[in-house]
Amino acid sequence: MMQKEFGRFVRFCLVGVANTGVHMLIVVSLAELLHWPPDWANVTAFVCANLFSYAVNSRWTFAVMKGDASRYPRFLAVSLVGLCLSWACVKLAIHLNLHYLIGVAGSVVLVAVSGYVLNRLFVFRHP
Repeated sequence: MMQKEFGRFVRFCLVGVANTGVHMLIVVSLAELLHWPPDWANVTAFVCANLFSYAVNSRWTFAVMKGDASRYPRFLAVSLVGLCLSWACVKLAIHLNLHYLIGVAGSVVLVAVSGYVLNRLFVFRHP
């Protein structure tokens, strides 16, 4: 059982890395090539990357979806929790007079673990 969960967690992390690449590709393409305002390029990239992440996680990481989009609102909620945790880690690092990248590094671990647990128990739980 633990080996199966560990494999699922590794797949979740790999999707996260790919998702980061998708996000960066879209934001840079929109901002640099199409001259969109960077904030709107980033918001658009977040939405696109989040949809990508949902599609891949639902079919590969958790393998429970069969064309069902009903879980997406919960997935988006978990993603927004991760965004808030990431923001809070950076703010905490700054408040403690640490370099902001220490907060970013801490948030990567915290968001990966909490995101996996919340997705496993709240979004992609088996009935």
